[in-house]
Amino acid sequence: MNWVRQTISSTGAQNPISMDWRIAPFIANTALIVPAGVTVSATVEYTFDDVNDPSVVPVWIADATYGTVSATKERVYTAPYQFVRVNVASISGGDVYFEYLQGTNIN
Repeated sequence: MNWVRQTISSTGAQNPISMDWRIAPFIANTALIVPAGVTVSATVEYTFDDVNDPSVVPVWIADATYGTVSATKERVYTAPYQFVRVNVASISGGDVYFEYLQGTNIN
């Protein structure tokens, strides 16, 4: 199982989270959690590219299902990508949290 929780307190692209795209069937749950009193404008982005390969410039795609996030939102991915991240345009009043959970195939 792959579980990650990021605490986000600043603007800009956050550290990418590796998705294990080799697991079939592919299912990963994500949530961008916005606590009461926090104001945020953020997008969730994914890439097909390996961000650890220095010969590749990753192309980040804004997730249309998330849209621009200003309140808590979640999404289940059923198609594989290599990495996912949060890109914050603005934030005030506290931290937001991005959670990623992907199980492993037990068969």
